[in-house]
Amino acid sequence: NTKATAIKLELEDQIPVSKQKEIEVELLEKSDAKYNKEDGSLKWNLTLAPGESKKIKFTYSVKYPKDKELSNF
Repeated sequence: NTKATAIKLELEDQIPVSKQKEIEVELLEKSDAKYNKEDGSLKWNLTLAPGESKKIKFTYSVKYPKDKELSNF
């Protein structure tokens, strides 16, 4: 935050969602995000003090059969 006052912000990101049963996507870490399993969306409501910066981390894993190729699943 480069402003002289605190700011509130909503940060959004997304993890992949598989439509195939044999491909599993699992959210491993979401750093206090609100997670919507249906569309894979992650939302954080943050307040940053003047001069403050924050790093947000999320991780996920994808498991799939070896004979499958992944692209836009």
